[in-house]
Amino acid sequence: MEELKKKQALLIQNLKSENDSIVISALKAIPEDGSPEMLPYLVKLWVSNPGQEITALIEKVIFNLKDPTVIPMLVKMLRDDAFAPDRAAVLTVIWQSGLDISAELDLLVN
Repeated sequence: MEELKKKQALLIQNLKSENDSIVISALKAIPEDGSPEMLPYLVKLWVSNPGQEITALIEKVIFNLKDPTVIPMLVKMLRDDAFAPDRAAVLTVIWQSGLDISAELDLLVN
């Protein structure tokens, strides 16, 4: 378990890298070693308009989310004022992933 946490911390660090190849490598590893805590970093990276290859990889990761354990993180991001400029991107992630977030319908409507 500790080894996985270390991998995840390194992936988050690599997502913030200025080196595209490091970011790409991290994005490719997320489906296997990722966690819901990576979503804010993925969304921030996505809205920063990275290059085409990175954008395609981010969209592949976030649009294919099927794990309901990410729903609390997505809800937290929608409620967090720090993500106010990125709410449209978070809503896009929810819509494209097909996750059932109907329990938060009031939040989605607002």
